[in-house]
Amino acid sequence: GGQGLGPEAVTAALNFGFDHLDVAELITATHQENAGMNAIARKLGMTFRQVADVGPWKASNVYAISREEWAARG
Repeated sequence: GGQGLGPEAVTAALNFGFDHLDVAELITATHQENAGMNAIARKLGMTFRQVADVGPWKASNVYAISREEWAARG
């Protein structure tokens, strides 16, 4: 870790998702204590939505970004 590959990997995943999936938004679930991943989500323009309360993502932070928000980023 710590090699700066996180932002590039998340950018590639979001580009792929919006290029190949017919969806209005994409989300990520990050471990609450993973400060690096939470920072990457915010840096890339994702908005904190909630703490997940069900499923394998329970107690994870949920961030989301819309297709329009992703397209409009700097």
